[in-house]
Amino acid sequence: MEKKEQEQIQLTTTIPPLPLTERGQGLHLGGSLKIVPRFVYCSHNIVVQREIKEFNNCKLNTEHGLKVNVAKYSPNGEWICSGDDGGNCIVWAHQSFVVKNTINVGKKCNDIAWSGDGDKIFAVGSGKDDKGKVFPWNTNNKLGDIAGASKGYLTCDFKPQRPFRLISGSEDYGVYIYIGPPFKFQAYDKTHKNYVNCVRYCPSGEFYISVSSDKTILVFNGTTGEKVKEISDAKNGHTGSIYEISWSADGNQFLTASADKTCKVWDFENGNVVHTFTFSDEPTVDDMQVSCLWLGDYMMSVSLSGRVNYLDVKQERPIKVLTGHRKAIQDMAVDRANGYVYTCDADSRVVRTECKSYECEDLLGDPHNGSIIKYLRLSCDNKYLFTIGANDTLVKSDIQNKNKNLGKDCIELKGSAHAFAVGNKDPDLMIVGIHTNKLLFIKGNQVQEVDLNYTPKAAAISPDDKEVAVGGADKKLYLYSVQNRQQLKSFTLEYIREEIITIDYSPDGKWLATGDRNRHIWVWDRTKIQDPINKGQSYQFHNAVPSTIEWSADSKWIVSCGHDSNIFLWLMASEGKSENYHRDSAFHGAIRRVSFLDNQRLVGTGVDCTIRFFDINVNKQ
Repeated sequence: MEKKEQEQIQLTTTIPPLPLTERGQGLHLGGSLKIVPRFVYCSHNIVVQREIKEFNNCKLNTEHGLKVNVAKYSPNGEWICSGDDGGNCIVWAHQSFVVKNTINVGKKCNDIAWSGDGDKIFAVGSGKDDKGKVFPWNTNNKLGDIAGASKGYLTCDFKPQRPFRLISGSEDYGVYIYIGPPFKFQAYDKTHKNYVNCVRYCPSGEFYISVSSDKTILVFNGTTGEKVKEISDAKNGHTGSIYEISWSADGNQFLTASADKTCKVWDFENGNVVHTFTFSDEPTVDDMQVSCLWLGDYMMSVSLSGRVNYLDVKQERPIKVLTGHRKAIQDMAVDRANGYVYTCDADSRVVRTECKSYECEDLLGDPHNGSIIKYLRLSCDNKYLFTIGANDTLVKSDIQNKNKNLGKDCIELKGSAHAFAVGNKDPDLMIVGIHTNKLLFIKGNQVQEVDLNYTPKAAAISPDDKEVAVGGADKKLYLYSVQNRQQLKSFTLEYIREEIITIDYSPDGKWLATGDRNRHIWVWDRTKIQDPINKGQSYQFHNAVPSTIEWSADSKWIVSCGHDSNIFLWLMASEGKSENYHRDSAFHGAIRRVSFLDNQRLVGTGVDCTIRFFDINVNKQ
């Protein structure tokens, strides 16, 4: 029975979160050509696997309870080892997520490497004791003592062939090599003058390279750890910290990523740069490159913005850029006429997603000065995008003809927005409720204030644009005339025992639905709001506060989502009956909003930074 209910709201596509990046720190990607070409990265407490070609074919693992920093595939591609901020390393199956082994490495795990035969794992991090461990992939046994560094390790690697060696790079500027098993300290080098961000063996194991925040590249003998040379191209080399290095399959070249906002391909033999990748005509901090991966014929990098760049040495710029969100998505709006979904997040980013290809693109600009974008709405003609930021400004952006630039002109709201609604007939009409107990009626750039004796918490405008319904912190429902901005009615209803946090009119104008903090969803006859038509069976099925509710275009269904991560589709809402489909644990964590694309599809967003598309299988009974 549970399986059938899950199929009634069927997940079809997930646009995963972007890698979580931090300025001044590199990022270690994992990749595998086994089974299917794919790469793996971390975002908050989620480990994300993505296919390289079909990039929205992805798997998300939330086994970690803390922020995950690194994940690497085993040589056969069947297993993944991932490490988090608590030093927890987990070995798990890439397909089923079955956990094979867990072990602790220091207070924080920063990098992981598998042995060439897949039998051993080397993990390093930071902490007072046990900053590094080498262990069998399926047990907790220690295979030696990883010592020598006075500070934490940032990176490590395993020599691909016997005789095995381990290498690591530290915050103490040292590059270390260990011999074994059982592994023990053999030698170190402190030529670097800043953090050693990445160390990697070449495929043959004859050499390894270290890169550092001091902008230098060093080459070492793969067996003895003796420094062989420094690679430097005075004319074309990096001018910023180098965060990552990745070898070509034949070991003749390698790829580097740098804070100078470039990636470079180097010839190992002569030490010259053979190709430079750039990422913008006018690069910004977001274009710093914090990671790179050369996997067979595929090359990619990660920008500080979290964007994943597909690279080709025939081009200076990326041939494809994967974007999306890396911070919690706050709101969403759907352009059903043109097939787009617009989303905004806590990173001051607005993304437009095409609903057929599921490709994302960023809308450019920062009109809210880097603050969280709390609300996002589309005008009824789909020509303009309205955003409200945590800096208490409202911005109107012209998105006609797929314009990618956000507007610059702000309206100061003089208070924190708690409710936001836009007109259904008039594309210039906006109504905003702010925390200073005011309702703002906005037409173009004209703002008219209405003083209230309560704090507005939710608002919706009727389909004919004649009235606005407002839910107050005083647990009452209010109706106002849009034309003269006068209060029409107020309702103290025994059914509403906590503040209303979401409201929606049915498109035919007959019904008004409310969701309150007490988890009740009530449906009201708009012409005689007295008793809800579902008074005998409240839709109090969510296990936590509902986030939003929305009517279907035919005014028969309601879709609701909540902080319990569940989606409910109420199939007879206009009749007051509680028959429903539901999808439990539709997201990892709270859901911000779910909307109808049409009567067969839903789209939703959550605090897990994902955008998810669902099919509604109405005929499955």
